[in-house]
Amino acid sequence: HNNMTQVVTGEIQQQIERVKTQSLHNYILLLNKIVFFEDDLDYISNVVKIYFSQFKRLNRERDETHKNEILTLILKGINNIVNNLDPSTLETTFNTISEEINSLFRLTYSNSFKVQIEAMKLIFHFIKVEENLRDRYYRTLYRFIGTLTNVSAMKLDATFSLLYRSMKQDPLVERVQAFFKRLV
Repeated sequence: HNNMTQVVTGEIQQQIERVKTQSLHNYILLLNKIVFFEDDLDYISNVVKIYFSQFKRLNRERDETHKNEILTLILKGINNIVNNLDPSTLETTFNTISEEINSLFRLTYSNSFKVQIEAMKLIFHFIKVEENLRDRYYRTLYRFIGTLTNVSAMKLDATFSLLYRSMKQDPLVERVQAFFKRLV
């Protein structure tokens, strides 16, 4: 129910600020399970703010024990939200988190493949509304493809899915050809 999702999300937001990083995992999992309605822009904006407040919190943490796992959950949650948004809502969401875009690009250098691929997926959504990110995104994706060695089939599935969608949307034929050469 639409009204109940806001109440539950508000309670999660209150609790999430109080917990230690080790317990954050469960709250992010719960937040990821909540179904949202696309027409409720305030709710979407609020949830994205919750995710990014925890994103900032994790970036300040020194303890790496659970950091990558929680970052992956946060990025998946944001990806689930922005995956279904229309362009105007996506643009509003981007404006909400635009100051964190450099942090997202830094995550593409993470030691965790899951964090890298989720960050790349999120940035891919935002290049649809922010043209200035396009070249930086494709440079990062090109570098990312070059680092793939000894990757499991499940990871390759996510990588090739992202690569396919990125190449399909890229207006520069030369860059698409460079990606094919890089793969070969």
